[in-house]
Amino acid sequence: MDSQVKRAALLGSALGLLAVAMPPRAFAQDAASPPPAQEATSSPDVIAASELFRQGRAAFDAKDYPTARARLSESARLSPHVGTLISLAECEETLGVLAAARTHWQQAVDLATGQGDIRQAFAREHLAALDPRVPRMTLRLPDDAPAGTTIRVDDVELRAASIGLAMPAELGKHVVLVVAPGRDTQRTEVLLVEHESRYTTLAIGPVTSPAATPAAATPGPVPVTPTEARAPAAESPSGGAPRVASYVTMGAGLVGVASASYLGVKAIDGKNVQGCNGNLCTSPAAATRNAAIDDGNAATWLFVGGGALLVTGAVLWVVSRRPAPSTAAVEWTPTVDSRHVGIAARLAW
Repeated sequence: MDSQVKRAALLGSALGLLAVAMPPRAFAQDAASPPPAQEATSSPDVIAASELFRQGRAAFDAKDYPTARARLSESARLSPHVGTLISLAECEETLGVLAAARTHWQQAVDLATGQGDIRQAFAREHLAALDPRVPRMTLRLPDDAPAGTTIRVDDVELRAASIGLAMPAELGKHVVLVVAPGRDTQRTEVLLVEHESRYTTLAIGPVTSPAATPAAATPGPVPVTPTEARAPAAESPSGGAPRVASYVTMGAGLVGVASASYLGVKAIDGKNVQGCNGNLCTSPAAATRNAAIDDGNAATWLFVGGGALLVTGAVLWVVSRRPAPSTAAVEWTPTVDSRHVGIAARLAW
């Protein structure tokens, strides 16, 4: 019996020494095990998480860290386990994604502590070693920042509780935008390195100019260049008022010419009345001859007036067809000589 007790004690001591001598990575691989088989059959999510964990560990061992991170991250989302979180944190730390690695080490510590898992000491040790390397960024707004001012870091809006708080951030350049009502957006770039704590009071952009706000702009008169001021108005499809006036004027001229023609024929017939010998006529013939003379005079004036109206109508029609840089005008001048009475027309441009 004593020999059996001694052998058991020696075996326990050997196992204890083996556990102490085990490398951290070997311990992590042993600790980062997939969900137990009996749990894997309870849910499709757990089955998928177990397979993603297996593939993620294989990619990690093959040093394909981006693939490993993607699969381990999805496994942790579907079914978080201490071993999955430890593997994911190790992968992210290798990739240099320190803030994310810190988050997953912390989650592994919390989960292991809640479950009484012995791996909490391993996770806590790595968290303590990584935490000082993670840069912090503290962003503040000036006291005169307008109400409603927001801060966006890499397209992610910060909540009010995060403003003024030292937040862990990833290494590299970060774009910070300050959006304030009535102000231009202010852009600031922040470059972070390991072990750095950056405290930045952000600036508010200048007041937005009225020209940059179309809704606030007041429409004013459209400027007209000298060339545009001299240009005639666009001609309507029908030619506008000049076209209509040309038709009316030429119609009146045609009526005048037709009337003159009728009176002229009547006057010629009256002058050839019987009972006259030269300028000597009998009383009835003299009355007919005098009426013919009046008709002839009326025909002359009607012909002259009708012709003038025809010319005027033609000029207006030409003007309506051809836009001109200046206003066209017709000047009328009466003409009288020993044998003719008439009107002369001159078109002025």
